[in-house]
Amino acid sequence: MCTLIARLQKRLIDMCAFDPYFVVVMLVATLVAGCSTVGEAINPYSSSFNCKMTESGKCITMTGAYKQSLQPKDSKDDRKWKEKAGDPDTLQATYQGSLYKKLSGLLEEPETPIIAPPKIMRVLLLPYKGTDKELFMYRYAYFVVDDYSWVLGDTITIGDK
Repeated sequence: MCTLIARLQKRLIDMCAFDPYFVVVMLVATLVAGCSTVGEAINPYSSSFNCKMTESGKCITMTGAYKQSLQPKDSKDDRKWKEKAGDPDTLQATYQGSLYKKLSGLLEEPETPIIAPPKIMRVLLLPYKGTDKELFMYRYAYFVVDDYSWVLGDTITIGDK
């Protein structure tokens, strides 16, 4: 990149050889700026990394976070969460057992009403030209095919039909 700047300086000097003030100003500007401004021209944001809220995570650089993400997940924080939560398999089994117990209780009750959701149809309307030379673009229209219904048992269904 510095060689590119040097070539540009030579061309400017050749083009403006008759104006020594312009050459001096350009030379001073490039010497003061140097090659360090190339990175700032490409990325104008500061590269310093400041963390203000560290209570919800770690304050590390982006490259450090990337390297840490490549490491195995068994850290001190993960062990703390595992100790608090317990074994994930037993938690899943406990949750499923309580859910099955609730559902079986609902199904065993003879008078438990359940609502069946309505059936909705989505229709794509393709572009077409109207009667007064309008153009209607594609869009979706939604229609209710079957309304909701209450299901009270195996064969009893109360609905709008």
